[in-house]
Amino acid sequence: MDIDLVRLNLNQNGMNVLKLIIALIMYGVALDLKISDFKALIKNPKGLAAGFISQLVIFPLIAIGIIYFAEVRPSIALGLIMIAACPSGNLANLVTSLAKGNVALSVGLTSTATLLSMLTMPFILLFLGSRVPGAGALLTDVHISIGEMLEGVFILLGIPMILGMLTAKFFPMFSVKFQKIMSKVSIVFLLIFIVGALVANYQHFMAYFHMIVGVVFVLNVLVILSGYFVSKLMGLTEYDCRAVTMVTGVKNSALGLAMVFQFFQGMGGMAMIVAWWGISQISFGLIAVKFWKYMDSRKVIA
Repeated sequence: MDIDLVRLNLNQNGMNVLKLIIALIMYGVALDLKISDFKALIKNPKGLAAGFISQLVIFPLIAIGIIYFAEVRPSIALGLIMIAACPSGNLANLVTSLAKGNVALSVGLTSTATLLSMLTMPFILLFLGSRVPGAGALLTDVHISIGEMLEGVFILLGIPMILGMLTAKFFPMFSVKFQKIMSKVSIVFLLIFIVGALVANYQHFMAYFHMIVGVVFVLNVLVILSGYFVSKLMGLTEYDCRAVTMVTGVKNSALGLAMVFQFFQGMGGMAMIVAWWGISQISFGLIAVKFWKYMDSRKVIA
């Protein structure tokens, strides 16, 4: 069967669980939002510019380049665009910390990207998707309007974040305790869900794995390198470069997966690309951490 015609299975209970996981993650992120995070961004305009150029310009251009160069199937193309449209995830902050990067810059970029994603996600997905040969037809088939997508993203992101910020304002002690718990368990919840979704659709995933793994590998490599070198070209310190690199390369794949099932009926190529990205980005992030630690040790020895 053509991968564009495959639909992965996720019943209503599974969809509700995924939405709950995302809501908890976004709620936990909002509990830790501080005005100081955004003030720190204003004081670091180069870091702010590098972060948004890498995420909102370079990443989508890389995705489009791979789509045309590799001549991937339309549903896989939409999956790559979905990844490009997703904001960075809070996992990026953890990996930045492990890499001894600028965590304050990472948190500021992640928080701002998440807030803006209520507008940027629908725009990137529908604007780029409609211009990819064959993908535009798939968008038409599922009858998605920008209004429906704005509403869906607001429900998935906006409401939990508003509630989180209100909680942080009126119940600060609870916010501190709950945020610490969520920062540890949200990643585990996400991985369990993604692995579970892949296992539940094992036959489809294995049948098309060869069409997915190479594309995602190339995207990971190019995105990690672009985030770092764009930062270097803009004159950022090594400390800031590592933060921008991780924010560029580590996305909120849970949000992307939820969007695929909510708006695209679990379209095979999209769902498999986004799910595999969610797993592989962790590996690439940790590889980058290992590389930087090795380079740091060489400097100490020298």
